Amino acid sequence: MKGLLIKDLQLLKSQKYSYIPGLIIGIVFIFFNNNVTFAATYLAIIFSTVAYSTINLDQYANGMGYLMTLPISRSSYVREKYLLYILVTLLSVMIAAFATVAGAFVKHAAFQSEELTAALLAAFVTSVMMQSVMIPVLLKFGAEKSRIALAVILGAGYLIGFGSFFLIKKFNMDVPGIIRRISASGLIVAAGCFFAAMAAVIGISFLISLRVMKKKEF
Repeated sequence: MKGLLIKDLQLLKSQKYSYIPGLIIGIVFIFFNNNVTFAATYLAIIFSTVAYSTINLDQYANGMGYLMTLPISRSSYVREKYLLYILVTLLSVMIAAFATVAGAFVKHAAFQSEELTAALLAAFVTSVMMQSVMIPVLLKFGAEKSRIALAVILGAGYLIGFGSFFLIKKFNMDVPGIIRRISASGLIVAAGCFFAAMAAVIGISFLISLRVMKKKEF
């Protein structure tokens, strides 16, 4: 599995210039939008999607068939993809947080740490949900047939994000205030439930992908 991870990291490195447009748009949001937390959500979601692009590259020119002739198992291939997607998702959230804080510092823009935390958590959840759906879909149908599904999932992710911000503003919900009023024990319980739910989503997606991969013919 280590070899597969190195391969995918090299693939992502070779595609580094394709990330520049998303980074530029994120920087524009940071410096020209008063809501810096929106930029954090955007950057985290955009950069986390690069993880499943490696599946597209693997399937190019019957590459998957070649990979399966190497001394690797189908289960190790699936495990590596999920490890990569978790690492990239966490890294994208960290990059988004750093870029947003740096942008706010340069602009001398004030923001609440609770609001930024909530935005990053929302981005993390959206990224996990998107990739948990896309990896099984890509493994099952391939890159060409999965484009419609990708468009639908990305659209749904943006609608959820914009809808959440719209509802919070419309009903004047003080999310940071709500978080501050929760006791320490309540926050621990909420955090535990949150990570358990994310682990369950990833676990179900992993089992589906494993089943698809074992039945797939190359």
